[in-house]
Amino acid sequence: PPTIYLENYGCASNLFDYEIIRGILKNIGYAFTDDFYNADAYIINSCGVKKQTEDKIIHRLKQVNSLGKHVIVTGCLPKIDLNAIFKAAPEARTLDPTSLHKLPEVLESVVDAKLSDPKLSHPTVKLLMPKLRCNRLREIVQISEGCLGECTYCCVRNARGRLVSYPPELIISTVRKAVEKGAKEIYLTAQDTGSYGLDIGATLLELLQRVVNIHGEFKVRLGMMNPDQALKICSPLSRLLNHDKMYRFLHVPVQSGSDRVLTHMKRRYTRSGFLKLVEAVRGKVGDVTIATDVIVGYPTESEDDFQETISLLEEAKPQIVNVSRYTPRPHTPAAELPPLPSTTVTARLKSISTLCRRITLNWNSLSLHKKYHVRILDKSSKGNYVGRTHNYRRVIIPNSPRNLLGESVLVKIEGFTERYLIGSIAEDPHN
Repeated sequence: PPTIYLENYGCASNLFDYEIIRGILKNIGYAFTDDFYNADAYIINSCGVKKQTEDKIIHRLKQVNSLGKHVIVTGCLPKIDLNAIFKAAPEARTLDPTSLHKLPEVLESVVDAKLSDPKLSHPTVKLLMPKLRCNRLREIVQISEGCLGECTYCCVRNARGRLVSYPPELIISTVRKAVEKGAKEIYLTAQDTGSYGLDIGATLLELLQRVVNIHGEFKVRLGMMNPDQALKICSPLSRLLNHDKMYRFLHVPVQSGSDRVLTHMKRRYTRSGFLKLVEAVRGKVGDVTIATDVIVGYPTESEDDFQETISLLEEAKPQIVNVSRYTPRPHTPAAELPPLPSTTVTARLKSISTLCRRITLNWNSLSLHKKYHVRILDKSSKGNYVGRTHNYRRVIIPNSPRNLLGESVLVKIEGFTERYLIGSIAEDPHN
């Protein structure tokens, strides 16, 4: 069979798409190869959120182009920066995230390729497409495509469109089947899980309640949610996060601590709203892990605005902060604004990264010598087992002689880094 070299970039929704691409290829009889130089064709499942990621993908496309091979670019980049793709690989074919069902015909046509426009289409329900999991213990379930936001810096809404929620029945049956097949973690993903169902008269809370009622041994990782939606459902959501089958984890991207900048960004909440949300969830969900995202160097961010972001982080102390340097993206309103001096942004990045590192290390140090039940979900290339605690803290267990994959083990924390806790098995799990 013809061999395909596959590469994936980006978020959990992209990983979900990547697993569908793998499923489609397997179904139609293609083989996968890791040999970059000798594949028959290439599929790059792309991301365009950050310029940095786009640059990596463009570099990859130039490499494929120089080999004179066929490449199909899927994912978000075709709708974000089509010109960049064709500049790097003039013969590339493209498919947007809602057109994966057309992959077989595009693959067939690649042999006598004509230059293609991205195949734009209405989302076909991806939950019905074949899927080949990257990890048999983790099922990624996309619950909706697109969002209701109008954030000025964001190019994803151009790529994934307005909100299209998938039918609850379909999501429930997908989760049930995955659990029956041995999945121990269900990762519910969307561009904004909080707005799930607003277009079809359903709600996230109803969906989660039905998911946790499914019989079996598994935990649910709820994907990113915008603070404005989280604020609307804070109490009932907190109740659900306390359920045994939910990770006590909430990812709410704040982006800035300055109301002025939040208004410019068209984010639909305030600094005080975000702080209230964090305080309320922490009050109701013991040891909850709060993750957030921050953009540094938005074109209108003054030094005062930046200091407000710093003070917000010092007050909220999120366990996890993903810091990004602002980069202008094609066809976004913010890209029209004059950028801040690069040196200013670099200095701000440095100071905020130092703070976030301190906050995270401080949190991680509190787990030292404690014991947690950890579900083992991965084995790293170095042979270490990787698992998650009930509140989604990442735990590494070095050199265990036993195969722990899929098991829940009691682990004593003996060390930590900024990214994870390090532990050893505290007892014989067979007892």
